[in-house]
Amino acid sequence: PALRLAATSAIGSAHRPHPMRVEKAVPAAIGKLKNGEIEEIYFVFGSESNGLVNADIALCDWVVTIPSSDLYRSLNLGQAVLIFSYEANQALIGEWENFEVAKPGQKERIIGHLLELAESVGFILPGDPLKMRPRLEAIFSKLPRYIEDGHTLHGLIDQTIRSVRKGQPDVRGRYKMFQEEKKL
Repeated sequence: PALRLAATSAIGSAHRPHPMRVEKAVPAAIGKLKNGEIEEIYFVFGSESNGLVNADIALCDWVVTIPSSDLYRSLNLGQAVLIFSYEANQALIGEWENFEVAKPGQKERIIGHLLELAESVGFILPGDPLKMRPRLEAIFSKLPRYIEDGHTLHGLIDQTIRSVRKGQPDVRGRYKMFQEEKKL
């Protein structure tokens, strides 16, 4: 899904929703992109002479305005594009290193792993008579596309499944060494 932001200098009316300010709207849109609620953001601008008409705005999700003087309410197209781009850049500065594009299938692998865990602990019964799988899938589908340190989550799920199958905590690798040091 995409989020379309209509750039306009017009204020709200009965036929047009009241606009959000650009310095709030763009970071909120970037936040939705980061957490996987949307996959794309479109900034929609009108022509230099007329701006956006109501029909164009109706096709957008959010109406956004750049605060300006009452004496000169409208900016030229280049200025408006620059301000929207600046706000997008500001929303990403300092977090860019941590913002990774989702690796294909990461979310799906985590969901599959969580469902495997639910089956291992008996939350999803054979044949799924209570229809828990689709309920869990609906909940898990709300996870962001990218989870930082997803491998740690997979490790936890793996260890939980092994421990359930074994009937007791299954310590491996460094955790096993930690247990042996504790005994000394």
